[in-house]
Amino acid sequence: MIKESDRIYVAFSTDEHYVQHAAVAMASVLEYTAQSSRLHFFLFFETLSSSAVSRVRQTVEGYGASIDFCPISADVDTSYYVSGQLSKAIYYRLRIPELLPPAVDRVLYLDCDLLVRADIAELWS
Repeated sequence: MIKESDRIYVAFSTDEHYVQHAAVAMASVLEYTAQSSRLHFFLFFETLSSSAVSRVRQTVEGYGASIDFCPISADVDTSYYVSGQLSKAIYYRLRIPELLPPAVDRVLYLDCDLLVRADIAELWS
């Protein structure tokens, strides 16, 4: 069992159209982190299908890591600029400090469109 002080917290925000990219980014973090059981992910979203949640959970837990799925209420803020290329999900990162559990004092936010190719523990420390 990992002590809370040894946890590495990583956050992503997504929507149904980009969740597969978030899962790939998480898998790259998991693949390159020597002690993947230290990882705890937060995935912020407005709506996700149960099948998407299941696939992401299976990926993360398959490496011995953990994840919290964090739905963001649709009525939280609707004043964000969105277009055909931008969704509200890109703005969820701005709300992360107020949405995290109080016990989490820091978190790494990563965009969904990246691949991690080194142990993220080095960035965390």
